[in-house]
Amino acid sequence: MPQAIQTMTSYLIAILLAFAIMAYEKHAKAADLEYRIGVYPASQAAPIADIIYVHGYADRYDNHIPLFNSWNALGFRVISFDLPSHGMARGKLLDHYGFAELARLFNEVELKTLEDKNRPLILAGWSTGGLLVTRILQAPMFFIRP
Repeated sequence: MPQAIQTMTSYLIAILLAFAIMAYEKHAKAADLEYRIGVYPASQAAPIADIIYVHGYADRYDNHIPLFNSWNALGFRVISFDLPSHGMARGKLLDHYGFAELARLFNEVELKTLEDKNRPLILAGWSTGGLLVTRILQAPMFFIRP
């Protein structure tokens, strides 16, 4: 194999491995829902905090990867997931869920990805996801972490 092709191949493999280490995806099931969770580790060994990000209506979590990468570079670990009937989620439509059910889903994602219960948790969202985050903040009984 010519040296240039071998060098390029090694370089591409290194890039692919870096991305494989930087983020991972989990597939999860709830009572009547299959969904995916994306976890984007911080750029440092000990993250400053975890951010759980909830996307908006007619959206999916992987549309926000550039934002997650920016937060990672600042030292935050980012977790996000597809809301019901969004992205790769399968099951009932989002419109069939009440706030309490969505808050339980949020907590389920938190439990499935929890690394350190003493690490600060930041809730963030966009559009419908921002509304869900606001309601969770207004109803502290839905929190897992302080």
